[in-house]
Amino acid sequence: MGTCLAVIKIIGTTSLGIYTGTVFSNQLTSLDILKKSILRNTENAKPLEIIKEHLTLNSIVLGIFGSLSTFAFQLSFFGAPVSLKHPYLIYSSLVFPISAAIFISLNCEDLIRLINFESLILDSDKKETKTKKAKKEKKQLRSDLDNSVYKDLGESNSEEEGEEDLAAVEEDEEINNEVEAHLEKATALKVVENLKLSNSIVLGVSLTGLLITAIGLYGDH
Repeated sequence: MGTCLAVIKIIGTTSLGIYTGTVFSNQLTSLDILKKSILRNTENAKPLEIIKEHLTLNSIVLGIFGSLSTFAFQLSFFGAPVSLKHPYLIYSSLVFPISAAIFISLNCEDLIRLINFESLILDSDKKETKTKKAKKEKKQLRSDLDNSVYKDLGESNSEEEGEEDLAAVEEDEEINNEVEAHLEKATALKVVENLKLSNSIVLGVSLTGLLITAIGLYGDH
């Protein structure tokens, strides 16, 4: 029984160590790299997509090791005899739930903003599709006019008006795309800064939990 509990505690401690190390790595390098990749954006990837990929990967890694540490420490506490039910096991098991709650609460507004911003991008794509459809209809209309009995009378005027309309539409599209790209990048950079702030708090909680675990394990021996 004692050996089994010792192994479970080691698994929990190792998982918590990997969890804390991942959070520390995010704070030290990953978020800075994420910010630089958004600023450079050499592959023309959407900044929000870059953040989404980062959050998805981190949530998987942190979720696995955080859940494993919580389960292992709770199993060690509730499966141990009364004399070995040390409080540090409960404290260590709460590191992941508390960290997750802090991270979600601090970034809830940004996540909602990201969702709303993505919906704006989708609306913009729909508008762009409608604009292309309108341009196509105008070209078709010009073609019909060219083949009609009014070709000689309205050829020059229709061509000039059509070219002016197309140029205006293309210019508006270019301006809208530049504004959307700038707005998306600014939003993404703000989200990264907020992520770094919340991650620093999570790191503090994780390091405290890991320290308590180390002291508790030392006290067991």
